[in-house]
Amino acid sequence: MTVKKIPKDSINKLFNRFYRVDSSRNTKTGGTGLGLAIVQSVVDLHNGYVDVTSTDELTSFVIHLPINHKDKLIDPNRLAKINSNN
Repeated sequence: MTVKKIPKDSINKLFNRFYRVDSSRNTKTGGTGLGLAIVQSVVDLHNGYVDVTSTDELTSFVIHLPINHKDKLIDPNRLAKINSNN
């Protein structure tokens, strides 16, 4: 199996409804682009976040959920961007 790195500019779009990295795929072979949007919605409802990394060897999706549902986890990547803008 050949692994294809997800371009950095596509990683932020992965969770948009109907977004597919490879636009040459059709719905018969590549899905509808809803799966990760649904994942993001469920994780948001549980006050967590999804961390995505992609290299030439591996693409990983790691879901972070708080132990206590009332707590809200903050994605450290988003926090770093917010802090760098201040």
